[in-house]
Amino acid sequence: MREGYDLDAVDDFVDLVIDALEGRPSGRGVTPEQIEAEEFKVVRMREGYVMDDVDDWLDAAAAELRSRRKAAAQQSQQHQQVPANAYAQGPGLPPGTPGLPAGAPVMGAPVAPPVAQPPA
Repeated sequence: MREGYDLDAVDDFVDLVIDALEGRPSGRGVTPEQIEAEEFKVVRMREGYVMDDVDDWLDAAAAELRSRRKAAAQQSQQHQQVPANAYAQGPGLPPGTPGLPAGAPVMGAPVAPPVAQPPA
């Protein structure tokens, strides 16, 4: 038998990576940098994973996780951005006053309350 990565160590780490890729809570702490930096115990004289295959899979998983997190961050940022016309200056507002969101009803001048008439 040739050298290989310890089966249990690889299996445990791969489970965490899969959880991260699938968005499960147990995988939230896994970063692409951790995946790339992970080192496994090398075994001889017993069954182990082919090191190049594991390394290639982990590289692909790190790239995929990085891509998904980048896309999620961009999507989140787009939802948080306010459209340029959302605070356009509305009619009747003094200069420098923040405007109303587009489509919001514009309020007119204040109306005086009706004068109460004494009962007849």
